[in-house]
This record gives sequence, structure tokens and C-alpha cells, in this order.
Amino acid sequence: MNKESQNSLQNLLFQRVQESIPPHCSLVDELSELLKISNDSVYRRLRNETMLSIDEVGIICKQYSISFDSISKSDSTSVVCNYALLRNEQDLVQHLTFMSKELDLYKSLPDAHITYAAIDIPIFHHFEFKELTTFKIYYWLRSVINDENFSDIKYNSNLVSEEHMKLYKHMFNTYNSCNVTEIWTDSTIKSLIKQIDFFWESGMFENKEDAILICKQAEDEIIQIQKQAEKPITKDNGHINKLYFSEIELGNNSILAQWGSNKRTYLTYNTINILISSNNGFCNETEIWQQNLIKKSTLISGASEKIRYQFFKRLLDDIGLLRKKIES
Repeated sequence: MNKESQNSLQNLLFQRVQESIPPHCSLVDELSELLKISNDSVYRRLRNETMLSIDEVGIICKQYSISFDSISKSDSTSVVCNYALLRNEQDLVQHLTFMSKELDLYKSLPDAHITYAAIDIPIFHHFEFKELTTFKIYYWLRSVINDENFSDIKYNSNLVSEEHMKLYKHMFNTYNSCNVTEIWTDSTIKSLIKQIDFFWESGMFENKEDAILICKQAEDEIIQIQKQAEKPITKDNGHINKLYFSEIELGNNSILAQWGSNKRTYLTYNTINILISSNNGFCNETEIWQQNLIKKSTLISGASEKIRYQFFKRLLDDIGLLRKKIES
């Protein structure tokens, strides 16, 4: 690779970092602290007087979730992805802390937008409700991650610490302050209902009242989202939320974040884990797929009052059936 090409890649990497940090943050200060070098050393790299080392490129890419193939203009069909290794509660908290920082970034960038094609309810909506949040964390740890510390424990509302609950509430508030477009189907509610039903049938609740309360909070969650969807679509609150109803079933959660010239894709796998890539071609394909899905969907936020009412009634009826089953 000639020096001109190296300079081009280095400049593009710095550009990606600049677009990945809040506007009020200094690129020089960020890199100086991250790479443990002086400001003068950073400036020499910014002016291409000094080339970044392989180690420095690796540190930068890891810190800002930038895949090197996304800046190398490679025509390869291979895509580099980041993911979290989830084995226990600590890993899960670290994973969700990382996602919280991602949301903080998107909230700080005025041109950032998130498109979320949801096979199940976006987890951030759950985090408004203490018992529902605790249930989801318990479900992930016991049935998905298989943390042995939860294998013999029944659900109770005190399983999540107050410190962690503050993190989840922060994620809820941050997500609702971002510009977000969500795409739901009639099946988006199904996984939550099946999880509650399975744990009820398996005797994993300490008592009936806990299961009924979680159903009640699921209903409150849907009603809250419905009220949000009833509001006119404006940017008066500093952000825009849109909700689409799709009759096309989804295969996974597909999330695309866009800001400046940056794009980042998040795909869920193994229920809670996420593959993350900033590969340009991959993100562009994700965007094309999502936009095609939107074209075949119905906007139910701020419009389509009848379809919106019918959609949310179906979701509430599904939860109501489970609640009656538990109460009987």
C-alpha cells in the first residue's frame, strides 16, 4: 500500500471517529486519552506526518466500534462484526452498558436516526417498568445465557439491583429521546407472551400475583406506546418517533443507526446477543431492505387511526388472554 493510500485510510478513520463522538468533544483530547499519547503526537497523526501503528488502529476501531473493512473500500463480501460473549449476569450488564453508551451517542448527535425492525418488542420499552424489566433479565439469564446462579431461583422482583435498574431506566429515557422509526408486526408481542406463559406453566413464579403484575405491566407498556403513536409526528420534542405496522413477518431484530456519513447495523442472534457491523456494503443492504419493508407497511403513528386502534387492540387482547389464564 502506497503512502497516499495510507493517508487516505488514516484520514477516513479519523473522520469516522469525529462523527462517532458527541459534537462538544475534542477529537484531539479523545485520541490523546485513548492512545495514551500527547496532543502534539495526535496532531502529527492528524496531519499524516506520523502513521498510526497497527495497535493504534486496533484500539481506535474497538473503542468506536468501527470495522476496518468499512473504511478500506474492500470489495470483499466478507463482513467484520463485533459481538459480546454472554456467559453470566456480569457479561449481560456489560453488554447493556455498552448499548446504553451507544444510545447516549445517538441522542447527542442531532442528525442521528435509528430504524428498528422489531421481531419482538424493543427491549428499551420494557425498562420503564421495574417488575417487567426484572422478568426479562431473569428470563435472559436463566433460559438464554444459562447462568448457573439463576438455575434454581424462582422469579422475584428483587433480583435486579437498584444500581442496575437505574441503568435500564436511563436507557429507556435515552431511547425515547432519540429519533426512532420502529416497524412492528402482529407477532412482535408473541415472544413476551410465550416467555411469561412458559415460566408460569413451569412453576418459575413464586406466586400468581407476580405473574399477573407482569401481565399488567405488559398491558401498560402497550398502552403507553399506543398513546405515543397517537401524537402528531413533529419535532417539537427535539426528536421524531414513527411506528409502522407490517404484515410481512420478520426473521430477527434488524437495527440500523445513521449519522453523518456513518451507518451501523445491529442484528440480534441467540435471543439477546447482537452482531454489530459498520461495513458500508452491509449497512447499505440493511437500509435497502428496511426501506422496502417500510414501503409495504402502514404508518400508524400520527395517522391511520382505525388501523392503529385495531393493531393495539389485538396486542392487548393477546395479553388479556394470558392474564385470564393465570387468574383462573
